[in-house]
Amino acid sequence: MIGALAELRGVSRAFAVPGRRGAVLHAVDGVDLAIHRGELVGLVGESGCGKSTVARILAGVLPPSAGTLRLDGRALDSLTAAEARAALLRVQMVFQNPHASLNPRFTVEEIVGEAARFHRLVPPAALADHVAAQMLRVGLDPSLRHSHPHRFSGGQRQRVGIARALAVKPDILVCDEPVTALDVSVRAGILNLFLDLRDQADLAILFISHDLSVVGHICDRVMVMYLGRIVEEGPVDALFETPRHPYTRALLADARRPSSSAARPPPIRGEAPALSDRPSGCHFHPRCPIATPDCAARAPVLRAIGPGRRVACHHDGDDGDDGSIA
Repeated sequence: MIGALAELRGVSRAFAVPGRRGAVLHAVDGVDLAIHRGELVGLVGESGCGKSTVARILAGVLPPSAGTLRLDGRALDSLTAAEARAALLRVQMVFQNPHASLNPRFTVEEIVGEAARFHRLVPPAALADHVAAQMLRVGLDPSLRHSHPHRFSGGQRQRVGIARALAVKPDILVCDEPVTALDVSVRAGILNLFLDLRDQADLAILFISHDLSVVGHICDRVMVMYLGRIVEEGPVDALFETPRHPYTRALLADARRPSSSAARPPPIRGEAPALSDRPSGCHFHPRCPIATPDCAARAPVLRAIGPGRRVACHHDGDDGDDGSIA
């Protein structure tokens, strides 16, 4: 496969915990991630596992505490300030809440066109046509470009946010839970739009979600994250059919559970601890049905187990367990 458009290599991000002197929250811990042109990659895990922090590091919104962000093979911290700004324009974010991510005082034309105008990517005389073209790409009527966000539905607002990202001609979209805040009735249209953009514009897309059914529907490859670490990675069909990490198995068991079984115990034992109080060794071991003393003593390495597949488990996920963690 041709070299990655963007990579995270050994990336970590830590924050001080307010009100707790000396306490540190390790939101991301040694993450390796690569995304290639024309690829739609899912990043999944429970709330608070560090997915959004990974998104912001990849988009250059947050600097890593350790490790490197590379764009087209070049480390961001090796570039001049001007080169880094130009490189990061190629990575754009689509945010979760379209009601909060759009400036209510701006018209759609201003929202979509501002970054392209500021960075001089489009001549001033061509800006209106450029905005209209982006609106058409995302299924919006260009005649609405002088309207303000409050005139639009949630799905239309999210399309405005996607048009804003596309307006600077990116190679990569980082989509942080982009359909979670939308009505179920409009989600399919937004998901199909991402598929169209991948296929027609050859974009690379990192799609962050806690909804495994959505990820299974649109993604080519999926990475599973738990308490700041990637615990499993693979092609979406293979990983969904034969999950190798106990945490992945538990997530899939939960996602596949019919609604009529709501009274049954949850498939994952207990709750994930805070990122500031992570367990030793394998972070999942207090909730894992196959954990041994070795799991608490040392962290497993994320290692290859087949074509395009990696897992971080001392047991290599081959115990035959059905994924239920009661």
